[in-house]
Amino acid sequence: HRLDKDTSGLLLVAKNLVTARHFTKLFKDGKIIKIYYALVSPCPIKNEGKISVNIDKRKTVNESKMFVSDKTGKKSLTRYVVLDKVSNEIALVALKPVTGRTHQLRLHMYHLGSPIIGDKKYFDKSYDINNINNNNLKLHAAILKVPKENIFHADLPDHFKETIDFFGLR
Repeated sequence: HRLDKDTSGLLLVAKNLVTARHFTKLFKDGKIIKIYYALVSPCPIKNEGKISVNIDKRKTVNESKMFVSDKTGKKSLTRYVVLDKVSNEIALVALKPVTGRTHQLRLHMYHLGSPIIGDKKYFDKSYDINNINNNNLKLHAAILKVPKENIFHADLPDHFKETIDFFGLR
């Protein structure tokens, strides 16, 4: 389990090898449920759906972006639901990755036409509305459900809350 360096929220860390192997198997078998919150702009056209594309990594040294490639990419799947939105400008979205590819959520939302605000690799600053604070990635690992354990929640960071409050999102 990993998070991109600018993603806030929950990270599951094992204290020993036996536990690490146990959780690795749960992740691999898709038994651990992860829910992320993201602020995107513009809003997705549909209020819910799934994004299923093949993802590959660019081979150039200067560019570390992932990209959609039907020929060489690995399968990836994300489910999403728009939780709240302001017209077509901005939306609070819940994301559930089914697979776990590098930059998956960020690339999927970009591919959908609704990039995550503050994403320096995939967010086009021309989408910047009302000069919102897009210096911080608005992607947060909010909920983690582990079988036979509690559901874990992580509070949103201040920069995320401030943007939600500014737009009156819930």
